[in-house]
Amino acid sequence: MNKPITRSTARRIAAGYVGVVTLAAVAYEFAGRPEYGAGAMTLAAWPGDVLLLVFVLYPLTLLTGDASGVEEAGFSLIDPLFQGAGAVVNVLIVWGVLTFVRHFRTECRRSRSS
Repeated sequence: MNKPITRSTARRIAAGYVGVVTLAAVAYEFAGRPEYGAGAMTLAAWPGDVLLLVFVLYPLTLLTGDASGVEEAGFSLIDPLFQGAGAVVNVLIVWGVLTFVRHFRTECRRSRSS
């Protein structure tokens, strides 16, 4: 059985991860997007930011015909929000995998006992 303490700890870890990634993205934006931090910012929210890019941002760009939202010049809070949303997608991916594993384990135990 899952204890309520374990679930609240997992929620704190997930919220902390999303918060740290978003704050790091805001700090990166305030620093003027230095070239040496681009790789770290991409890896911080990978693969969630790539999934958002491919399944949300690119189709919206194709539908509207406006490519200005893809590459912003100067200071913008769009990129930190995008990184934070990528972190949320990562949390949802992990939650889905863990839910599947729990369900699979329960079904395996149920089939052995029958």
